Amino acid sequence: MYTQELSLFSETQYSFESHSNTKFWNMMNLKSGEVNLLTNDSNVSELIWISSDTVLYINSTNEDIPGGTELWVSQISDFSNSQPPYRSPYPPYSETSDYDISPDGEWVAFRSKAPELPKANNTASYIYLVPHDGSQPPKAINGPDSPGALEGVHGDSSSPSFSPDSKRVAYLQMRNIAYESDRRILYIYEIGSKKAITALARDWDRSPESVKWTIDGKSLILNAEDYARTRLFILPIDADDKFKPQNFTDTGSVNEWYNIPTGDVLVSGSAIWTSWTVYTATPGKSINKVLFSANEVDPGLKGLGPADIDEFYFRGNWTDIHSWMIYPPNFDRTKTYPLMFWVHGGPQGAWTDSWSTRWNYKTFVDQGYVMIAPNPTGSTGFGANLTDMIQNNWGGYPYDDLVKCWEFVNENFPFIDTGRGVAVGASYGGFMINWIQGSPLGRKFQALVTHDGNFIADIKIATDELWLPEHDFNGTFWANRDAWRRWDPSAPERIMQFETPHLVVHSSKDLRLPVAEGVGLFNVLQERGVPSRVLKQENSLVWHQQVLGWLNGYSGVEEENPSVISLDDTVIPVVDY
Repeated sequence: MYTQELSLFSETQYSFESHSNTKFWNMMNLKSGEVNLLTNDSNVSELIWISSDTVLYINSTNEDIPGGTELWVSQISDFSNSQPPYRSPYPPYSETSDYDISPDGEWVAFRSKAPELPKANNTASYIYLVPHDGSQPPKAINGPDSPGALEGVHGDSSSPSFSPDSKRVAYLQMRNIAYESDRRILYIYEIGSKKAITALARDWDRSPESVKWTIDGKSLILNAEDYARTRLFILPIDADDKFKPQNFTDTGSVNEWYNIPTGDVLVSGSAIWTSWTVYTATPGKSINKVLFSANEVDPGLKGLGPADIDEFYFRGNWTDIHSWMIYPPNFDRTKTYPLMFWVHGGPQGAWTDSWSTRWNYKTFVDQGYVMIAPNPTGSTGFGANLTDMIQNNWGGYPYDDLVKCWEFVNENFPFIDTGRGVAVGASYGGFMINWIQGSPLGRKFQALVTHDGNFIADIKIATDELWLPEHDFNGTFWANRDAWRRWDPSAPERIMQFETPHLVVHSSKDLRLPVAEGVGLFNVLQERGVPSRVLKQENSLVWHQQVLGWLNGYSGVEEENPSVISLDDTVIPVVDY
């Protein structure tokens, strides 16, 4: 969030005493680098500039509606006094990219689910336009009855963005109404026009996540996953379907970016080796200057850098597959380190060059591992074909890719001890760890960890997002039951192969994966006599203690380095049914 001289940014601190986060909003002077506290009100979030001295923000309290939120406007000079509320972001994530206000102050554009359709069975959402003064009701610009709406385009809409002259709205939309990972296409709507909405670069094989106009209104900037990174691309507004947007950032992953008066953009991002970077870049050219990198000033990140990571490609089931390799502290190629094997969630997802406070690559490898984090079939950012090929194939091509990854690592990296390897996965990655447990690859690991993973095929019907299984398994639960059960980790012939020590972590917050999935897996492991524990999620410290202690105990890391978390230290209470 940026004006010519000031930038707003948030800071979060976690207390292990209170088991809660505290969030602050600060102002940075971009000339002097001076940082001052703006507010420590935990109800304030998602601040954006709407003029040189005024901000728009969400207040998570609402006097009229319990649990409701409000949109507030306030001058920086008098932050405690605010003006009339307006509700906007769409749950559950409530991103600031769900809405935009026109530069002339006349219009608000926002995203919302299609009101006429059942929400659990489709992804459809529209972009609505409404006068800022509320003089007219909101109208969908790309709904089924909207003038200019394109035939056959019915999926999720996102990221409305006004042009600098306030005459056009750019936005993203998927074609498929029942596929949450369909490729997003960029569209431009002219306000008040009844002619067809314009699509740009329809043949580009990437799926942008958000869009903004350049300061001169001649081009659009998009961020999109691209080869395991999130990069910025520039797209002229007169581009045809075959045009390929040009990347002008490279390493790391972009989180947000803001136009600055010079025509450049101010970029906020992260990487595997730093939690926050700030730099300027010229659209269509490259990065100009790095202004800030957290690993250079935060004592907790001291010593981290680009040398901590590497990447490679190997031949998978049907195409070349990418994988990250992350090294432990003081890595020495003449020594050997046990393998830490990570499987990402999704199922359409990816391990990217970005920072995470939960699935933090370095937190795991710092125990003394070399990590391999592959992006097998189903991964995003490598083209729609790789992403889409996981449909009705959950335990097929992706599993084969992981086997071939393990074989490639075993044959090509002598500093990795695969015989002492361990494997971890969450969500779809948890499903895959459960699938691996009942497969030959499971015998290659000393220990496994499943976090919120699918175990019993039929339970996938118990979700509030039915479009995912109905798309991925080619039909409804009753009409295509065999496809739903095709990749069932709980099948008897798979359970009979269970041997590898297995830690099960499950919470009640993932509505696609009820707690019964974790309890059922734990019960089966116990009855099969497989060393196993179950953990109900608490906070990050407990989670890491239990997971790392389990893995360290079975990989032998704790025998080499007594300072790491030990299996003996991870006392877990019996599961509370």
